[in-house]
Amino acid sequence: MSRARSLCLCALAAAGLTAPAHAQLVFSGFNTGTNLVNNGIATVPLASGSLDDGRWTRTVSGGVNFYASPNTSVSVNTNGMINFAGVTSTSFSNTALNAGTLNNFAALLWDDLDLRPAASPQAQLWESDTADFYGLTWLNARRFGAAGGDTGWDMQALFFKSAVNIGGFAFLPGDIAFSYANIGTVSSDATVGLRGVSATVFVPAPGGNATGQFAPAALANLPLFPTSSQFILFRAASNPAGPDYAVSVQTIPAPGAAISLGLAGLLAARRRRR
Repeated sequence: MSRARSLCLCALAAAGLTAPAHAQLVFSGFNTGTNLVNNGIATVPLASGSLDDGRWTRTVSGGVNFYASPNTSVSVNTNGMINFAGVTSTSFSNTALNAGTLNNFAALLWDDLDLRPAASPQAQLWESDTADFYGLTWLNARRFGAAGGDTGWDMQALFFKSAVNIGGFAFLPGDIAFSYANIGTVSSDATVGLRGVSATVFVPAPGGNATGQFAPAALANLPLFPTSSQFILFRAASNPAGPDYAVSVQTIPAPGAAISLGLAGLLAARRRRR
């Protein structure tokens, strides 16, 4: 077992939680903190719905910016979406980023996921809330109806609160990072990207179509760890129409350093709770 892998599993053991089958992400050490779902069971009560189409309302310490607006709480949709600005959704029916009426969301992988034990018996959803970032990590998350025919999704979204160097990469306040370690299946397509205050304000992730939709054949375009140490970066930018994001695929020079930092953050958080 590699030292990086050992650090990740030790962090989980320190939290008294079961190590998931898939635990290697670019930012592996950050799938620690508050365990919202453990082995297909909700360990934190949902605000509405169930692990098949449900959501949590979560407080973010210090807040995070989304399209230049501060947010001290978010709504976490089981279907791979995070909502901002008071918007809540349990929708499983993903749309193009420029379609529908749902605004203010980050679609890490918006599709019809089912985190219940019959569908995803090893599903985990972790929340990390530190001084530098707010993070959400889905592990072993299968789509509805796929059951054993789907290897499950391992994926992570980090929303940065401050300037911090992780693994040799300099993140800025307002940065958003999407990371993927295992690619499962989708229904007919999935949505990946950001949408702001209206259907005309959106940023699709690279590799899909112009409105953020990824057909099954396009899923291979998502940066995958450990095949690469790459992630999708959305960096706040301004244009004549107002706040926006520049999107790119970036590389973490030393992903093992990110794992070490994640473990240190967990231990610090445990000390603060004593």
